Amino acid sequence: MLEFSKVQTLAFAGGGNRCWWQAGLLTQLQEYGGCLPAMLVGTSAGAGIAASFLTNSTETALQACKRLYAANAELFD
Repeated sequence: MLEFSKVQTLAFAGGGNRCWWQAGLLTQLQEYGGCLPAMLVGTSAGAGIAASFLTNSTETALQACKRLYAANAELFD
């Protein structure tokens, strides 16, 4: 079993929607007392999620994405 407390670096994969479930998982882990590693890295959208956790603002990041993409109906086709 993975001992999350021993993880030193956490890497986030890119890919829009994938990043939000990664963020959701980490949010739940934190709510149950888990601590994030000191180093978070990511590519593409994963870098944005890593940055949002480093600044404790995943909700702010989600709202920014909603505003950014709200006018693009093709994203939902």
